[in-house]
Amino acid sequence: MIGLLEYLDARGGKEEIFRIAQDTHYEFGRMLEVVEAGELLNFVDTPKRLVVLEPEGRRFVQAGSDERKALWREQLLKLRIVHMLQEALRRQPGRAVTRDDVLELLILWLPQENYERLFHTLLTWGRYGNLFGYDEARQILSLQEG
Repeated sequence: MIGLLEYLDARGGKEEIFRIAQDTHYEFGRMLEVVEAGELLNFVDTPKRLVVLEPEGRRFVQAGSDERKALWREQLLKLRIVHMLQEALRRQPGRAVTRDDVLELLILWLPQENYERLFHTLLTWGRYGNLFGYDEARQILSLQEG
């Protein structure tokens, strides 16, 4: 997604999605997923066939590494699923749960979604935004406060 934001910034803040996929050699369906993720985080908007860099996306592109993580975290905290997961972790001893426990929650909360893929996305995004820690060996997700 960062590549998409930087691509848009370098082209005046907007481009047709088909052109973005062509220029970046991304399969169109995959590019669409990236654009939708950017829209979910309020970094881009998608009027018709265009992908337009939103003010939050422009702020992100222009920020340094630490500020990018803070902006990413700020946008993540606007998502209901992130709040639900944080609350579930806060209720647990040590503010940590197993991967399987998180998968069960995701199945309950969003039964129509691919819960494995959703877990991976939440984990990746949450780690980048310093919301979650993950012990790969023990498969334990933990809450990072602060």
